[in-house]
Amino acid sequence: MFTCNPCNRRYDDQASLDFHLLFSPCHAHKCGSCSKYFTSEADLIAHAAEAHHHAFECKPCGQVLNSRDLLRVHRESNLHERMTNSPVNAFFRSWPNFPFHVQLPPHKSWEQLHMFYGWDDQAPEYRAAWIRYQDALASEVTIWFGDVLDLESWQKLCRAVGIDPLPGTCADGYMAIRNLYVNLIDLIQWARTGRVDGEVKRWKNNADLFEYSIATRRIFERDVTANDKPNVVLRHLTNCMLPR
Repeated sequence: MFTCNPCNRRYDDQASLDFHLLFSPCHAHKCGSCSKYFTSEADLIAHAAEAHHHAFECKPCGQVLNSRDLLRVHRESNLHERMTNSPVNAFFRSWPNFPFHVQLPPHKSWEQLHMFYGWDDQAPEYRAAWIRYQDALASEVTIWFGDVLDLESWQKLCRAVGIDPLPGTCADGYMAIRNLYVNLIDLIQWARTGRVDGEVKRWKNNADLFEYSIATRRIFERDVTANDKPNVVLRHLTNCMLPR
């Protein structure tokens, strides 16, 4: 039997457990302060704002810390600098009166923006906004992983997907990630939240990754595959990193 530690549900095989961990809403969003679970990021954010008044928010980048000391350390960090200059944050904050929550993953904020303005999917306004959103995602990749000559960027990529040992050169980094299949929005959110190493799920092939990306609406389509499907393959990340 395979047991889900957060909720103690049991499954007959690893594949069923993996599916549960990816898609079950019962424990997808955990409060770091009190360990309660919520079915959506929006519910979690509302809970944190109401129940944990001791939190300290960094106004420029939207990060929430548990103490003034942590807030002070955060403001001197690379995370603060990059979140302050985040193209994704700038895109969502450019829409008048839209209630943007920086803690939400980009694809969730896009869904909320879509509903907020009530766009028809065929409307020119929708398509123009979608293109701007995709451009913001591409720029966000560059903010976090964009220096192809920086070994730290390659090592960060490898940490995100759990590659060990970390590469010792940029060339080793390229070789390590070139055949991996990872959703780029998952990768962006990992960088934006400073999560634990190896948390970004690796997929066996492009077909499985494509199915996951469409099902969860985590779509990055700045580059497209030969059959015009959204390109969400990590090996194509190098196309965003290399000079054009």
